[in-house]
Amino acid sequence: MDARSPNRSIAEPYCNVLKAQLRDYLHTAIPTPLMDVGVEVVDLHDYVAKIDREFKTQRPSLDDHVEHVRTILERLQQAKYKANHDKCEFARQELEYLGHYVTPQRIRPLADKIEAIRVWPEPTNTTNVRSFMGLAGYYQRFITGYSRIAASMTRLQSPKVPFVFDDDARRSFQALKTTMLMASVLSIYDPTPPTSVTTDASGYGIGAVLEHHDDDEWHPVEYFSHKVPPINSLDDARKKELLTFVVAPKRWWYFLLRRRRFTWVTDNNPSTYYKT
Repeated sequence: MDARSPNRSIAEPYCNVLKAQLRDYLHTAIPTPLMDVGVEVVDLHDYVAKIDREFKTQRPSLDDHVEHVRTILERLQQAKYKANHDKCEFARQELEYLGHYVTPQRIRPLADKIEAIRVWPEPTNTTNVRSFMGLAGYYQRFITGYSRIAASMTRLQSPKVPFVFDDDARRSFQALKTTMLMASVLSIYDPTPPTSVTTDASGYGIGAVLEHHDDDEWHPVEYFSHKVPPINSLDDARKKELLTFVVAPKRWWYFLLRRRRFTWVTDNNPSTYYKT
């Protein structure tokens, strides 16, 4: 559901007066330039989003869906908050949302976004690099070892680094294009089946993948990678592996918090002796 002109849907207390030559004028709704409008709009969106999150976790039937939508619309009407009919979609099994194509079981990047990455011209300055990395980074959850692949391009985003598009940067640029074309189709997380977090660490990056088990095989839910912080760059492999295990669950706390247990998979043998 999409709100129609939320600024105009919220009543404005009679404290904002415009003085003209012949008379005074009062706003009956919050005008666009007011700085505090975001708080009001966010409050209402948060309220609806909370209903929506509860709705998603319940996995309702079509009848439940219809009743739930009716409840939301009634609450919006009570708050004098309108929905934009042209942008609302109901009872959809598949849809495009925030650059993704979403089905009940899977999520993948939109094809036109991946095509834009494929045909992106070679960057000629820092601004071009940032634009490309902004789009590619938005889909890094679909890529294994994204931070390692993008390391040379990431370095060029810094204003402190002179722009030199050398062979390392060119290889990183082409590798990002290639991996984006082969981006994995991720599963929608289901807290019911077994869950695992697989971690790995190297001298320059840490990475992890969240998976759940269904239909006799493991399905990736999200990939995560990050550059090793400078303070940990001299740590041994065991400490970097433990760092990965600390960082990854923090990223996926909203998935793992609802579980009593999950499996940690690591190729670092000393780490397997830790008791949790």
